[in-house]
Amino acid sequence: MYGQTKLDGEKAIVASGCKYLIFRTSWVYAARGGNFAKTMLRLAQERERLTIINDQHGAPTGADLITDVNKRYLELGQLNVEIMGRGYAWIDTGTHDSLLDAASFIGTLQKRQGLMVACPEEIAYGQKWIDAAALQSLAAPLTKNGYGQYLLGLLK
Repeated sequence: MYGQTKLDGEKAIVASGCKYLIFRTSWVYAARGGNFAKTMLRLAQERERLTIINDQHGAPTGADLITDVNKRYLELGQLNVEIMGRGYAWIDTGTHDSLLDAASFIGTLQKRQGLMVACPEEIAYGQKWIDAAALQSLAAPLTKNGYGQYLLGLLK
């Protein structure tokens, strides 16, 4: 499901007609920090059986390559970098503890503000990439949960 969802999102971006760059970094590796190879070695010691999604194709990407690609896009004037101001947060989820911290932070933020963080349907609707009928259609299978109710509330 994970890979299929990501692919569906990429297809939607392409279909929107906007300018885009899809830069996948799911197989990043570096000398330091967590990465796929280290994770799989650790899991192999912890589990009897390993499972890996099989619908993605690619090759490992070095963290230095990602930096080089970003640098090149900056040089070409095709990438903008902005300092994150008040109201933005950079959340690292590279460890189990930091992932839990991030989930708690996002949950608290959403409850207190009554807004969803990074809701793709809301963003698409707000940017007028989809209309009310499309939003209604996306929300329809989700009406029994809070997320679907949130989407329907955007139509009011």
